[in-house]
Amino acid sequence: MNKIQLEDGSGFSSPGWTATRDVARFEDFYLHVEGLVNLDADHMLWRTRHLKVIERTIGAEATGLAGTPIDVIAKLPKRQFFPALWETRYQLIDEAGKGPLAYSGLAPRQQA
Repeated sequence: MNKIQLEDGSGFSSPGWTATRDVARFEDFYLHVEGLVNLDADHMLWRTRHLKVIERTIGAEATGLAGTPIDVIAKLPKRQFFPALWETRYQLIDEAGKGPLAYSGLAPRQQA
């Protein structure tokens, strides 16, 4: 039997199309938040590279110029400027893993 017309939930009334339109309303906000998360991630990478330069130059057991032990500096790459943004992203990923449009290959993150 051939369908003559689309049924409810398909085409422009499909959940996927509706979600795309809703996201577009918040695109500027989304891009701003993603920019902050990218800045945070880039800074974490810089701290890691900086730590390796320090270790290579003066050693892993040395003390920095300001008297800061290297093991204190070694903890900084994991520090986030925007932990609330990261946590919100994690929650959204967890929720997406439970929703009807979830990609079955992604599992929600494991709680530590």
